[in-house]
Amino acid sequence: MKVPFVSFEPMHTEIRTELDNAYKRVMDSNYFIQGSECHAFEEEFAKYCGVKYCVGVGNGLDALYLVLRALDIQAGDEVIVAAARCIENVFGAIGKCYRTGGDEFAAVVFDPEEDRNTLSEKLDKEIRCYNRNSRYRLSISRGFSSIRDDRGKLKTTGEWKYEADTNMYQNKMKERKTHEL
Repeated sequence: MKVPFVSFEPMHTEIRTELDNAYKRVMDSNYFIQGSECHAFEEEFAKYCGVKYCVGVGNGLDALYLVLRALDIQAGDEVIVAAARCIENVFGAIGKCYRTGGDEFAAVVFDPEEDRNTLSEKLDKEIRCYNRNSRYRLSISRGFSSIRDDRGKLKTTGEWKYEADTNMYQNKMKERKTHEL
């Protein structure tokens, strides 16, 4: 039996005709960005929120990026989000947590006394604690990398980041498979 990772079917079923009509209008107009549907949404959502303006964006990351730009948040400025707080709680005493771009964070651990599995278990515990006390579920995919190669030579930033990204992607795939029975 396969358990879906997430299903929007109940929500879509309720407004299926409205969604199909909107999709058809967008397809027929060939305005996939900006067009009249986007402008109508922005006006309706602004009114719903009780604000003067609304800007429609492609995804949540774009929205966060625009907010950070509008607030003139620069590299090195502290922005606290749930994922970063969980990472900081686990790694803060033994390293530093940095936002590396978009929704990605790097925890640089200086000479860790604990192995990766122990650190990962601590992060899982922190996430479970957060999820018990929050209405929004948090999950963090992680990828580990060492700053030195097997011979003890320092890696370039690109090398260890690539290794961490590759490991993170592999962990995401494993996590998705755990949702399938």
